[in-house]
Amino acid sequence: MKTNPVKPVGARVARARFGVAPKSLCSDSLFSWPFGVSPGGSQTGARWLGETAHRARGTPAVPAFTLIELLVVIAIIAILASVLLPALNKAKQQPHKAKCLNNLHQIGIGMKLYVNETSDTFPPGDSWQLDPRANPDYWHGNALGGTDPSPVFIARMNYPAATNRFLNRYVQAREAFRCPADRGFGQILRPSVFDNLGCSYRFNWILEGDYYQNSGVAEDPAYNLGLKKESWPPEPSRFIMMQEMGLYPWNLGTTIHITQWHGASNPGRVFDASTLKEDHDRLLSGVLFVDGHSQQCDFTAIIKKNALRALEPGKDWMWYKPLKR
Repeated sequence: MKTNPVKPVGARVARARFGVAPKSLCSDSLFSWPFGVSPGGSQTGARWLGETAHRARGTPAVPAFTLIELLVVIAIIAILASVLLPALNKAKQQPHKAKCLNNLHQIGIGMKLYVNETSDTFPPGDSWQLDPRANPDYWHGNALGGTDPSPVFIARMNYPAATNRFLNRYVQAREAFRCPADRGFGQILRPSVFDNLGCSYRFNWILEGDYYQNSGVAEDPAYNLGLKKESWPPEPSRFIMMQEMGLYPWNLGTTIHITQWHGASNPGRVFDASTLKEDHDRLLSGVLFVDGHSQQCDFTAIIKKNALRALEPGKDWMWYKPLKR
């Protein structure tokens, strides 16, 4: 009587679970143990044992990168970084630019409300413009709104308290006077101009610099827009009303001091007329114009051409009303 051979229990279990014979379960084509090799007595197993022995002796199975290959990879990464980092920095600056221009737009609305209530007249530049006997002589044009200055600058630089600033009633959001890119001015006004003076923006009043005070090019270099009628400035769409403190060319004897905040590699660093050419950044500033619109202007060409005459008119702006001759 012919009998069927009894198959091992393991084979039945394997077929029930996987639908394949035990030999197939050990096949290189189905399983890799470990990592693409079989431990059997085949050539594959021998290769695995050989590789294991090599690893045990510390010999790598796969060749490592050569020094030249690593240098090539590093060079490629450096090239990609040099291409991408400026674009990333520019993208980071966009929110600062948008916020700054929005701040200036709000200040422009507040200024319009103020002018409407003061017989179409702009605020004064300082207290002496209203009363030559005033003491202290507050520099209102440098702080039309914002928050209280630090105690040091109340005494040293005659900055008024927030409640005494002319646009305080009209722009109650004090942070509107903080430029988001404000990184101070040199080592004195750190970490920001706003943290020290309570305002990042300057009203276009006194024209700093011996040239503008003494050359006779401007109609009123002492006060400019201060206490002028709204109709006084020519070309309201080009006439600057407010701009950032940092980029204004502050006069210091025979030179000027200036910094920049937007897109600067070292924001807050101060340059003078002799070192300005070392600065490779563009000189950008948010600007509010008399007609109420705001935009970011690039003053690089005019300022670097002659820093002592940095307030000369450009295609999109003018700082002062020329004196009629």
